[in-house]
Amino acid sequence: MSCTKIMLVFELLIMKYPVFTIWSFLIMGVSIFGAGSLPVVDSLVLSVDSRETLSLSGEWELLLSADEALGESPVYTDSSFIDSMPLPGSLAENQKGILNEDRSATDHLTELYPFEGTAWFKRTVNIPRKWKGKRVVLRMERTRKTAVWVDDKLVGINPHLSTAHVYDLGKLKPGQHEFIIAVDNVIKGSPAGSSHINTFQTQTNWNGILGKFQLEATPLMWVEKVRIFPDVEKKLAIVEMTVRTQLKGVQKAEIRLCANSFNSGKKHMPDSVVVPVEIGSDETIVKAVVDMGEGTLLWDEFKPALYRMIITLTLDNGQKQELARTFGMREFRQNGSQFVINGKTIFLRGKHDGCVFPLTGYAPMDVAEWVRVLRIAKLYGINHYRFHTWCPPEAALAAADLVGIYMQPELPCWGELDIQERKISVKDINAVAFGAEETGNGKVYDPRIQTEAEKFFHEEAKRILDDYGDYASFVMFAIGNELKGNRTVMQRLVDGFRTND
Repeated sequence: MSCTKIMLVFELLIMKYPVFTIWSFLIMGVSIFGAGSLPVVDSLVLSVDSRETLSLSGEWELLLSADEALGESPVYTDSSFIDSMPLPGSLAENQKGILNEDRSATDHLTELYPFEGTAWFKRTVNIPRKWKGKRVVLRMERTRKTAVWVDDKLVGINPHLSTAHVYDLGKLKPGQHEFIIAVDNVIKGSPAGSSHINTFQTQTNWNGILGKFQLEATPLMWVEKVRIFPDVEKKLAIVEMTVRTQLKGVQKAEIRLCANSFNSGKKHMPDSVVVPVEIGSDETIVKAVVDMGEGTLLWDEFKPALYRMIITLTLDNGQKQELARTFGMREFRQNGSQFVINGKTIFLRGKHDGCVFPLTGYAPMDVAEWVRVLRIAKLYGINHYRFHTWCPPEAALAAADLVGIYMQPELPCWGELDIQERKISVKDINAVAFGAEETGNGKVYDPRIQTEAEKFFHEEAKRILDDYGDYASFVMFAIGNELKGNRTVMQRLVDGFRTND
């Protein structure tokens, strides 16, 4: 149904039925536009680091250690796994935990089966023969603090909340291997403190593993990171790639970059670019420039034209790695007190998002659901989302790219900041990074101190910018919410954002 016909139907209904209000029209609009008129294909809009993947979805053995955190040096002791549950998923939605019969809470969401502590997951995984001699990576798209063991050997720890947990497992021999994954959702002592990513105010302090959950294989020389910087004025896409190797000696390869528009009525395919690569150290930065040409399609809220960049690394021995990134040609900047997109002044009509998804207790991990949500917001005139003390999953940014929404993720940092010295008990560990000018016991904060919490936030920000920065909709980024305290520390963080991106 065309927009003209819809408006005519609306006017006739108003004339015949005065009680038919704008709200009725909006509801009708949601049903009309909320369905699949816009093609949503995850393979076109989500980042890909390897075409060789092995899904880890399915039943995993389960052991719960209530109120126990992993700590800085986690140890796995062989224990009896007496339960199981499917992953991806949360404990609560699989009814793992203690049944909550308290109906008195009225100021926040509650879980039917709450659990705070460490959940241990175990499974035997079969590595395919064709992966012999390749580098294997474990990817968990969204989770809490994790630790991973393969064949009783600790691989590592990851405390970050806003991006995928990626563990380099090195070369795994084809055949069976035992995986142990520990997930710790204990809030006390977490650098994120109280924030919408892990508290009960609007979502829940869920435990589990969500979204993309898989093993990936790459050659022993691979592209680890891709950043695409659009230059609208010169019609260029500047691509920066971090190439790493575990091979000895000087290695040669080539990288081919092919961009193609995919969601616009106008088709545009710039000339592909081939870049020779020679690497003699563990890591090198490779830069390439893709001339987008006169047919360049620009991205904004009205015409959200997107490109898919396919990046293929080919080694001299014939092994390949194929990556993919979505990006938009857009320039979002500040002009005095106003914002400008591609030279046009815009007005942001923003929505606060505190991760309010009560049916699951966590944010959707698929593009189609986020497209549905963002379309509804756009029907109400919203063109901007501010994510209060959390960063949405990649699917949200991919959907915003398609729908045309300006996104503002934040660090998971929220609250009154009161104590700032190392190695002392804190009410809110955010204070360690941002503490007030004076503490309750009269000590003056020394801004020269860079605490462990501040280091955590610097790394969290770097990961967010690296993992999601290519999405056209990601136009703003903030430290957090209601932050009081020393401006020197806050400025250090903002300077860090700008240095990284």
